[in-house]
Amino acid sequence: MMGWIPINLSNLAKNVQIGTLSLSMILYQLFCLIHVMEVLYHEEQLTSKVGGFCITKWSYQEQQQ
Repeated sequence: MMGWIPINLSNLAKNVQIGTLSLSMILYQLFCLIHVMEVLYHEEQLTSKVGGFCITKWSYQEQQQ
């Protein structure tokens, strides 16, 4: 997710450089940034789902022994 932002910003910079910046590009950049920030904010909840639970449970059992 972190790599998505620099790639998008490089596309935005190129559009600004060649003078073809459009409203759709600006909105795309904004919505992608909001999405990535939301995922990073809720990362703990997203990783504690089924797959994360199995990893957490395994780690907990290892610590108990």
